[in-house]
Amino acid sequence: MTTWPVQTNATGGGAGAAGSAQQAANTFVPKIWSDEVLIQREKNLIAANFFKRMNHKGKKGDTIVVPFISDMHAFAKVTTASVTIQSQKEGLINIVLDKHFEASKLYEDFFMVQQRYDLRGEYTKKAGYALSLLLDSYLLALPAATVVIDGTTGAITFTESVPAAGNLPANYRVIGSDGITAWDNTSAGNAADISDAGLRRMIQTLDDNNVPADDRALFIPPSQKNALLGIDKFTLYQNIGRTKELATGMFGEIYGIKVMVTTNCPTVLAADGTTSVRQCVLAHKDALCSAIQMDVRVQAQYKQEYLATLVTSDMIYGVKGLRLDADDTTTSNHRASHAVVAYVPA
Repeated sequence: MTTWPVQTNATGGGAGAAGSAQQAANTFVPKIWSDEVLIQREKNLIAANFFKRMNHKGKKGDTIVVPFISDMHAFAKVTTASVTIQSQKEGLINIVLDKHFEASKLYEDFFMVQQRYDLRGEYTKKAGYALSLLLDSYLLALPAATVVIDGTTGAITFTESVPAAGNLPANYRVIGSDGITAWDNTSAGNAADISDAGLRRMIQTLDDNNVPADDRALFIPPSQKNALLGIDKFTLYQNIGRTKELATGMFGEIYGIKVMVTTNCPTVLAADGTTSVRQCVLAHKDALCSAIQMDVRVQAQYKQEYLATLVTSDMIYGVKGLRLDADDTTTSNHRASHAVVAYVPA
């Protein structure tokens, strides 16, 4: 694109005068605006659609209490002896409905009268997307990260969670290359790409916990899509005529497990403060849960003091890891972890 020079004196001639004349002519050339606006690309939202979802819409209260029913055991019946009476030690888990988020925008009359696009409609879609994105991010962070929201910009970042009650135990936080070596955050950390052996070992971890084989999914960032494409078993499996890659974010399957690619996988820093690593999640759908008390709601109010319309979208919900505990030997209620987190390069 040509940049015309600025005329610095009234009597300048030559090229300067020609440039000035061209600028004057450009004053009367109309600008042609597109009939469409360029919408910011949006991430695929997949976690909220996959993991367990409780509908609590319109109901009162701030906590949902979920009881766990434990297993029973079979005993040999001894002749003339009484049967064995079993007494289970049941457990409860609370889902606190403590998340209320909003996305608001003010539309001034002066601007809305003069502009030609349906900006209110487009930005309302964006508001709904922002709220849904946050829910997706909360779910994928539940096993091993904490969501941090910038109070000024609304930007979402993650910090690594210290294993504790309600967090994924340390022995379920591994590196992708072998699926069993514990994640070590020392210095730059020991994150490694997912390998065939690593994936099979993570699958075994869930199998050892009696996690149902169906309804499992592996959530990976783009860097691990690249790694998986280098595994012959995966690419060969993809080339046998499968036609189910229509689900949002669906990349394919390997060993009967859905593989979902999403940039929503948490990014955390290693101890050196500069090395970024990503957290992949292999989980059963019952590992995590969202409880929606109020789905995305849109309200508009005319603000006469501003001569503008305020449009607000908001949402109320709670998220919880239902089955992220270590092996439970006291209650036998199958809360043993239904998820494994693999640390991989960003």
